[in-house]
Amino acid sequence: MSTAAQWEVRLDVAAFAAIEPEIGEFLSRQGVAGRAAYVSNLVIEEIVRNLIAHTPPYADEETITVALTVTTRMVTVVIEDERPPFNPFEGPELDVEAPLEQRRPGGMGLHLVRNLADDLTYENSSQRNRLIARVSRQ
Repeated sequence: MSTAAQWEVRLDVAAFAAIEPEIGEFLSRQGVAGRAAYVSNLVIEEIVRNLIAHTPPYADEETITVALTVTTRMVTVVIEDERPPFNPFEGPELDVEAPLEQRRPGGMGLHLVRNLADDLTYENSSQRNRLIARVSRQ
């Protein structure tokens, strides 16, 4: 048995901030806690805030879809947008061994998403980006 919820939100910080509590409440109502809740929220926050940060001002009325499906074993996060294609696996890996002053700016959020989600896939079809993160509840 699974339970699902979906939000459509403008690519705007205030619009996203308005739905963040709803996402947390949905996960809580489904009994998602601990690591699963933390990682699910982190994936959503990092990906959506990156989309917002890299969206030009003329496109801030564009929307994205955030969908969650919760089963007894898994939380599946799906984020879809119509921005230019961006495959999170093609970006450079963050060198966490390098001293801070030698690291390139940015990239920590994507590094966390790549390493904390139990499964992460990216698709681009019909000019839509689709990121799917699966987080174990076990």
